[in-house]
Amino acid sequence: MSSQSHKMAGPHPLSALTAACNASSVTKAGIAGCEEIELTGRFSEQMAQLCMSYDYSDVTFIVEDEKLPAHRVILAARSEYFRALLYGGLSESTQHEIHLKIPLKAFKALLKYIYSGSMSLSQMKEENILDTLGLANQYGFTDLEMAISDYLRQVLSLNNVCAILDAAKLFGLEGLTNVCHSFLDRNAGEILQHETFRTLSEDSICSLLLRDSFFAPEVQIFQAVYDWCKCNADGRSVDNVVSKVRFSLMTLEQLLGVVRPSGILDPDHLLDAIAEKTASTQLPYRGALWPEENVACNKFNSKIIQGEVRSEAGGKSDECAPVPQGRVESAGFWYGHEPERGHRRWLRSWHHPGLQRFEAVGRGERADGSGASE
Repeated sequence: MSSQSHKMAGPHPLSALTAACNASSVTKAGIAGCEEIELTGRFSEQMAQLCMSYDYSDVTFIVEDEKLPAHRVILAARSEYFRALLYGGLSESTQHEIHLKIPLKAFKALLKYIYSGSMSLSQMKEENILDTLGLANQYGFTDLEMAISDYLRQVLSLNNVCAILDAAKLFGLEGLTNVCHSFLDRNAGEILQHETFRTLSEDSICSLLLRDSFFAPEVQIFQAVYDWCKCNADGRSVDNVVSKVRFSLMTLEQLLGVVRPSGILDPDHLLDAIAEKTASTQLPYRGALWPEENVACNKFNSKIIQGEVRSEAGGKSDECAPVPQGRVESAGFWYGHEPERGHRRWLRSWHHPGLQRFEAVGRGERADGSGASE
């Protein structure tokens, strides 16, 4: 399109904006004598009208064979990446058409954000949101990247947490990664049986399996990993992921009846797991923390094995009123109350093999003071 055709495309958007400013200036000055004029809403509206419009455009992006007109100065003003691309002396600085190998829908959403400063995530599919997050990361839109991350934290579910974790780790979003890990810790049993678990990247699944707080029977973890391996045939990836399974936490029956028939673990490693299980007193247990939860009470079927029962000041319901002083045992828990040290010590000890020891003191710290995994 020639420059002349551009000129005849219609009144310049800035003309309308100037008229609106003048009108508002007169109104404000006449009513309150205000010297400050704020028309940011109208300004954004006028700018948004230029998005993907050929009016006054001087560059065209070609994405998935679709042409998207744009304006160099606006892109450069909004992004250092586009400033370097369009004005940094690269070949694109003189090209009228630039090909980009990126998702079309995500790029359109990004362009609308560049021109208007807004984006409606609730109207977008999750896959497009993740693609847009990737573009925000690539092109340096940090505020948008953080805003999308905050939104994804609010909509985490079993259906999308694996895809969000992959994206968070890929783009180095530590905060979002931690939120995903915590969600997966709380829903370990469910996610292991969910079909999306098999779509996790090698990096994501390894980081998950390394967490002491990813708490589920190890045989269930192995079965989910085995399914993942069947969908990801890369030998090196399979070996790396399988090595993160804690085989020594399984029973001999599980090792011989489940792991051995799978053929995924060579005989030497299987024997090593059996030897570690029978000889070691420091197995790599998994566990879960219940901060501020009194497990030494009737609802957990606790019983006194040492010391005596007393009531806390103020009293509580009969369900949790008895507070043992000394040591108690409960169905699946060990709990010790140490009033002279000003804190309680508890341990969740499931009867499942491999889920037997995980101590914590106070607000989420290990009994040895080393700190607990998230």
